[in-house]
Amino acid sequence: MLGCLSVIIPVWNEIDHLRPLLETLSKHKQIEIIIADGGSTDGTAELASEYGQVVSSKRGRASQMNKGAEAATGKILWFLHADSKIEDHMAQSICFTMEDSNILGGGFSIQFDDSSFLLKMIAVGSNIRARFFHIYFGDQAFFVRKSVFDEMGGFPKVSLMEDWLISKKMKKRGKLQHLRGPIYASARRFKKNGIIRTFVTMQLIKILFVLGVSTATLERVYQRERL
Repeated sequence: MLGCLSVIIPVWNEIDHLRPLLETLSKHKQIEIIIADGGSTDGTAELASEYGQVVSSKRGRASQMNKGAEAATGKILWFLHADSKIEDHMAQSICFTMEDSNILGGGFSIQFDDSSFLLKMIAVGSNIRARFFHIYFGDQAFFVRKSVFDEMGGFPKVSLMEDWLISKKMKKRGKLQHLRGPIYASARRFKKNGIIRTFVTMQLIKILFVLGVSTATLERVYQRERL
């Protein structure tokens, strides 16, 4: 059953955060693990090679995930962040869900690895967006049929918001499934820059994107805030 699944993890200098996820995934011997490295200099690629196939790509989540998808042999692609924490049952949940040929892909409910009330509320908002509007961001463990992904040409070649764009395209093609999970996302970027400041900046980027501001401009905002 799990032989259907290829996991793709885009990384760049994630030596301090990657091993726990790889350890969990490696328990499932049938899962194909592909690490798409964007030019790490801290030993990330060397660590990753102990657990799966490492492919090199120019830096950028969309580019890296597309490169990883090119190397994948599974019928289902599962995209994970390097610092995600997953439960053992989640891979099997995806494969069982995707036995329904009407389902093209989906994602999971999210929780943060921090007990802050503000972060809990942010997670609630993300889960409402995913469950009712089927817009999945990267930390919600997006999965998709490889055939559908290839037909769409992969992630759009943009510097950010690629997950929003591909979710919108997939919604027009068919059904997306929200799985409860949850997947545990790292709160490190919120802790680094402050929860409220980080949240406000992220929402601003989304609003500007909807209003038609170019992704190149949004990338400068993103980098200035170092999210």
